[in-house]
Amino acid sequence: MAVGEVNGAPVLFFGDSSGFLYALDATTGKQLWKMRAEDHPSATQTSTPVLYQGRLYIGSASREESLSITPSYLCCTFRGSETAIDAATGKIVWKRYTINEVAKERGKTRRGAKIYGPSGAGIWTAATLDPSHDSMYVVTGDNYSEPPTALSDALVALKMSTGEILWSKQFTAKDVYNSSCQVSDKVNCPDVEGPDYDFASPAILVTLANGKRALLLGQKSAVVFAVDPDRKGAALWRTRIGEGGIVGGIEWGSASDGRNIYVALSDIRYKVDRKPGSNDRVYQLDPDKGGGLFALRADNGERVWKTPPPGCNGRPACSPAQSAAITGIPGVVWSGAEDGHLRAYSTNDGKIVWDYDSAHEYKTVNGVPGHGGTIDVAGPIVADGMLFSVSGFPSRGGMSGNVLLAFRVEP
Repeated sequence: MAVGEVNGAPVLFFGDSSGFLYALDATTGKQLWKMRAEDHPSATQTSTPVLYQGRLYIGSASREESLSITPSYLCCTFRGSETAIDAATGKIVWKRYTINEVAKERGKTRRGAKIYGPSGAGIWTAATLDPSHDSMYVVTGDNYSEPPTALSDALVALKMSTGEILWSKQFTAKDVYNSSCQVSDKVNCPDVEGPDYDFASPAILVTLANGKRALLLGQKSAVVFAVDPDRKGAALWRTRIGEGGIVGGIEWGSASDGRNIYVALSDIRYKVDRKPGSNDRVYQLDPDKGGGLFALRADNGERVWKTPPPGCNGRPACSPAQSAAITGIPGVVWSGAEDGHLRAYSTNDGKIVWDYDSAHEYKTVNGVPGHGGTIDVAGPIVADGMLFSVSGFPSRGGMSGNVLLAFRVEP
């Protein structure tokens, strides 16, 4: 979600899971325009739109990776893209695909399913703008079907004015994966199954103490990277903080104060049991694995501190994993967790200085019965002396909920 001025009036921009992008009058809520940046039927907008000088920049991702779990689904035809949009009208200024060619039939998997490809390389997260260099940086996800492509699991530098690709750097080659790989028949799973090491966490552009610049990136591989944007992504350092995996590693976003990068670790894990009298498998969140917050030096990747997760303490449907995007303010980093807690950490030593358990019932201001639960995906917002956070995310086996919470400093 983004808020900015268009023709002198405040406007709110946001996307939805069906792939639509909206512009609303921020004062009245009146819809100004509605459009789809990508016309593929499975397209979705998890990327936060970024507004700059009358243009919105938005990435398109897809639910097709999950649709492939159906044996009859013809996998796959979606290709990721970044689009520049006129903020006043909703008209497309330019679009750049992460895969140049349109998918076509490629034969069959060894299990007999028809293959369409190449596909995937969606853009799940916000672009990082670098206006002084007429540049922007986007990160991409994996391929869904073969053949693999060069811009999957990659950092891509685009020209802000035209969408031209300036340079790219791939971090995991030949990562071809879809959700069919998680089920027993694996009908649509690629013959060469990749590790699913998407980037869902935006790049962070910082200026180091020596005056040079760096892009800091966190991947689902649980590796944090630093590269030089002024030398076409030349490697500066890399640091591993966990094991990584399908819902592991660094998920939705890190934070930096220029001195350090603060990184939350997901590494969600499941315990697998069998239903009594059945071969069906039951997946339950592992309450003892995942989570932790790390501070790494921005200039060399050395660990400054690590704070392990406090643990689930017997709470059902609980994981200590920290998948949600984190938020930094001077002296403090905020991180929500799968266990329902929102915590504040000191940037000096990682000590937890505030801890709020959101997983309980609430008397809401609009009278709707409210309950908190797992905190995932969206990070907290700090504005005008207030802290805002959503609570409740039942996907991945977590605790459901439906509340927006607002906090303020006690007088």
